[in-house]
Amino acid sequence: TDPDRLTRRGTAEVLSDLLNEQRVNFLKVEAGPGNGNTYRFAGLLPAREAAMELDAQLRADADEIAQRLSEAGITLDDGQAIRPGQIGLDTVLGLDDIIGRDLSAGRLQLRFKVRGVNTYGGTDGDLVLSINENIRPVRYVVDRVQIYDVPATFIDENGIIDLGIENFGTVRQGVRQAVPIQFEADVWLSLFFTRDNFAGNMLRQAIVLWVRLAFLGMLATCAASMLTFSVATVFSLASWVLLAGGEWLQTTLGSGLNNTGAGVTESLVEDTLLRAVFTLSNFLSTFSQVNGMSRISNGLYVPWEMVLQHTLWVGLVWTSAVFLFGWLLFSRREIARVQV
Repeated sequence: TDPDRLTRRGTAEVLSDLLNEQRVNFLKVEAGPGNGNTYRFAGLLPAREAAMELDAQLRADADEIAQRLSEAGITLDDGQAIRPGQIGLDTVLGLDDIIGRDLSAGRLQLRFKVRGVNTYGGTDGDLVLSINENIRPVRYVVDRVQIYDVPATFIDENGIIDLGIENFGTVRQGVRQAVPIQFEADVWLSLFFTRDNFAGNMLRQAIVLWVRLAFLGMLATCAASMLTFSVATVFSLASWVLLAGGEWLQTTLGSGLNNTGAGVTESLVEDTLLRAVFTLSNFLSTFSQVNGMSRISNGLYVPWEMVLQHTLWVGLVWTSAVFLFGWLLFSRREIARVQV
């Protein structure tokens, strides 16, 4: 519809605009029956296995749990007492303190944020979540991150959850309005499950940091074999800054490299230089690819796969290459001899 748009704005900006448009459409749910969306979450088999094991334990102790719920006055939605045959993870989720069990292994946490203006905290709406055909009505507040617990036993045998969302509109000043909702792209629709404890996360991040320090130490030793101590120190510090920002540099240069219509490069020499630096930054980004600190601060799991891959490349391949290079240089140096 607008062929000159590529010339005016460049390929990268046009692709970014199109991607943002698709993201907005993907995260938009129209109001009314039959207008909902379905979102698929895969790779949840570890959560299902842990939840099924926990569910079996709860059913084995159903008599004791039902007695505790009865003493606490916990009933079903219709007011009836919960009987032992009705005990399961779905029934007791959120009642950890009452039944004296840790149910975190069987809990999925759904997070989302509906875009909107909520100056006085009174704009809310209703959704119906269909979680693998398990229906859950949900009330939300716009412009707030919403967190809901979902039993992990809802995950199917393939480790998949199909989350259907029906939008029943929002309530403004006591009047329900059938308006579409837009999920915030920075929060998306996120589904979390417990994978490990905090101590395990810290250990994996510590391994990543030790691997990086080992490489920097070997790099400094290699530099000292051909440079003075002060120059080798500055070189190592500069290398660390470049390595730590490798991923950011890769993203920044990638935008300029693809933006052919915006005049980023004006000659073949500049374009060749940009491509060479981008290739180097792509290689260096491996050093900062495992961003464990941000994952820990956000409560996200640092997987062993990341740690092992980082250890292989930075701790083994890179460090060995720098060691061999430094050994080759140092072995060719002539040792000074002082005779008195």
